[in-house]
Amino acid sequence: MGRGIKVNAILPNAIRTPLAGTAPAKVIESLIAPQTIKRMGEPGEVGYAAAFLISVRALFVTGTSLPVDGGFFA
Repeated sequence: MGRGIKVNAILPNAIRTPLAGTAPAKVIESLIAPQTIKRMGEPGEVGYAAAFLISVRALFVTGTSLPVDGGFFA
């Protein structure tokens, strides 16, 4: 019997956070280089993905991994 529990994951890559701001430029460049979108992501962009996964629009979504990575895995 199901318990109504859904399990999903968000997979961010280079996100502009206070900790990322302390990384050397070469580290950030190496994270961004393979991405299709050549910039760091914003924390809110990860939040949008989370908001989708907890919304009624994702009621039938479970067991998925959602890359929020600027195309890193594309």
